[in-house]
Amino acid sequence: MKPTPVSLVKELEELAKLPTKLPSESEAAFDTWLEGLLTRRGWTWKHDRPARTKDSWRTAISGKKGFPDYPACRGDRFILIETKSEAGKLSQDQLEWREILEKIPGIEYYLARPSDRAEIERILF
Repeated sequence: MKPTPVSLVKELEELAKLPTKLPSESEAAFDTWLEGLLTRRGWTWKHDRPARTKDSWRTAISGKKGFPDYPACRGDRFILIETKSEAGKLSQDQLEWREILEKIPGIEYYLARPSDRAEIERILF
């Protein structure tokens, strides 16, 4: 049956009510994907996970806060990956670490977001 102009208008009205973009993926979900990729590609990696306390979430560390989420090595490569959601922003401590680390020859620093998946797969070849 051929749609009528009225049915097409109604369909367009219904489509207009749908969200214009997909919901953002959480940083935690993206981290899970990245960990699987690092493992499948043979990288040795580390990631600190926060723990629940009585009042909040905490990650026990010593030294300066803000170090990248994923140090990883394979062969003669050492990379550091900071993950963020699409809207996530680097903290001042993370910005300072990035500035320090990007000056060191041979260290690869990456800021990775869910929309960067194809590039990350290329980097972790």
